[in-house]
Amino acid sequence: MARRAKGEGCYVHLVPIKCENCKQFKTCVKRKDPAAKCQQRDRKESWAYQYSVKGVDGKRVRKAIYGNSKKELVKKVKTLKSEANSGLQIDITLGEWLEVWKSKYLVKTVRDNTQDFYGYMIRYIPEKLRRKELSKVTPVMIQTLLNSLLEKGKKTGEPLSTRTVRSIRSTLISCLDCAIDNGFIVVNPARKTKPPLLVKKEIVFLNQIQMQELINVADAGDYYFEKHPKAKTDIGSQYLIKQFSMLIRLAFASGARCGELLGLGWGDIDYIRKSVNIHNNLQNGKLVEPKPNTVDGVSVSIRILWIN
Repeated sequence: MARRAKGEGCYVHLVPIKCENCKQFKTCVKRKDPAAKCQQRDRKESWAYQYSVKGVDGKRVRKAIYGNSKKELVKKVKTLKSEANSGLQIDITLGEWLEVWKSKYLVKTVRDNTQDFYGYMIRYIPEKLRRKELSKVTPVMIQTLLNSLLEKGKKTGEPLSTRTVRSIRSTLISCLDCAIDNGFIVVNPARKTKPPLLVKKEIVFLNQIQMQELINVADAGDYYFEKHPKAKTDIGSQYLIKQFSMLIRLAFASGARCGELLGLGWGDIDYIRKSVNIHNNLQNGKLVEPKPNTVDGVSVSIRILWIN
């Protein structure tokens, strides 16, 4: 058994220090005299109990709780020990655990784009809730957060979509499930919340005429030259406009995702079979594996054919 630090596990009686000169607690006739070195104390008598806990990084952290009387402090210590015996770690805040979960449990266990997705979702958790002790986070607190994000979640004051709010809830569920596995909490409060009703927006597709109009705009490049008039004579800008135009044509022909198209390289083109194979997906400036595409439960590779 490890040796306890000095004063740890003991009830300490804290008595106010009297003035060295007049021996008074509240009033001192020489307190304005710098040479008198008067140490006035208005603090009342109190009791303290010191203990140490194991932090999320595995190191022991020394803590202390206080009471106005020894009887009051003994009750607080009993409550503290009962919570500790039930597997609760009350000194870890939600914000601390979010950072540990993100840096220790997501790294090298999920895809990079999944890590970025979780990191983006937890940004919506406000600082006030992050400062709450993990064991004191209730379902009502999380439900209140979800409801408020539906009303005003974006920085512009606009509400978040129901799909995003549901993703925030699922992220909290995964995070707090991991906290249960580590013995920091017993019940996952996020699982006791209700997800918002999913509202699906109707997808409006471009018809053939609208698609041709978009291609004409992309070919002309007027949208770019209006902001950069001098770019009309720049070869690099003209090449960039052609690239954008080709990207739009390829999107119309294939229906591939934007990141999959931006992740294409010259090695992905098969001139013999007249096809383009998608092997990468560009997300946040990094090339990652594309999402699996399945047909009848069987994973298939994406190949885009073209006709001369």
